[in-house]
Amino acid sequence: MSKALAELEVLIEDERHQPITYNHYYTDNVQKARQSDSQDLIKTIMRNAAEDDYGGALHVSNNSIDMQRLIKARQMRVIVDMDEQACAEARAGLNAYYKVPRKTFVDNVCKQVIEGHLLCSLPNLFSPEIVAGYSEADLTRIAAESKETLEKRKHLQELSHY
Repeated sequence: MSKALAELEVLIEDERHQPITYNHYYTDNVQKARQSDSQDLIKTIMRNAAEDDYGGALHVSNNSIDMQRLIKARQMRVIVDMDEQACAEARAGLNAYYKVPRKTFVDNVCKQVIEGHLLCSLPNLFSPEIVAGYSEADLTRIAAESKETLEKRKHLQELSHY
């Protein structure tokens, strides 16, 4: 157990360093987030244009008046507050960044800590020689079903006979 905790501490310490990734999914995630924001903005603009300018039904044509209405609606959505824009960009970048290391961290904990230090010793804990040395009470305590589970099993078995 102490080796598992030490390994976990190493992984946690690694995560305390400055954010950095060489994984190409970061740029992929940034682009997907921007595309999603852009699509949401276009949907909002079209919905508002339909409600405000077209009486609830949007029939966009390629005539210059319709194009200008949509362009004007898009221009009205530009964020002019530099702090707000910077925060939005930072949030998008951080969300895209942390998506990658979060998955990597979970994988590393599973492989290096849980499987590498905890699960690998289970075959030795329950080897036939060791289990044969356990008392009846120990075996019952380790492997027996709870009272609630036994009652539920009995009830389900009775139902299956009908």
